[in-house]
Amino acid sequence: MATLEEKIKGSHTLELITVANDFAIFTEGMDKYDKSDILTYLQKVLPLLYIKGSLLPRVPPFEDMVPEHYITEENWDNVYSRYKEKFGKDDEYKIVSKDEIYGDKAVKTSMAEGLADIYQDVKDFLVLYQQNTDTARQNAVHECGRLFEARWGHRLVNVLAAIHKLLYASKIEDNTLPGEDI
Repeated sequence: MATLEEKIKGSHTLELITVANDFAIFTEGMDKYDKSDILTYLQKVLPLLYIKGSLLPRVPPFEDMVPEHYITEENWDNVYSRYKEKFGKDDEYKIVSKDEIYGDKAVKTSMAEGLADIYQDVKDFLVLYQQNTDTARQNAVHECGRLFEARWGHRLVNVLAAIHKLLYASKIEDNTLPGEDI
């Protein structure tokens, strides 16, 4: 059985840090990419981020932790606006609400909003983890795992489904799947 310190500083945590950092850096520099490059990048990084989030060890908070947030509303708005501008008319899509997962009520949502939420949660994790104290790292791992289960894991899956449709819908409708010759 791994100790608390081994969980906090272990390979699963470090791998999430690596992927989350790559996603955060890409998001912060997305202005230099076009829509197609962004969608292709997200198609590849989001599944990795999901896997690493699901493997993050679950640890208790250090004492009575009040979650620290570093990404301000202004930061979130900036990320949201930039993704929304890049995606244009393709930003909005419909999902079945997580509250209605077994129902049939579709709701309109936004890839930009989902990505800004994911960015906020993983960037907060990265900043808190970098404080380089055992208590900060424990709280970072705890909060990131809690938010993965409650929020960003679900949003990631929905955004990935929308990206998949954008990348492959025309090929499927034309009956030409990737790798097939006509």
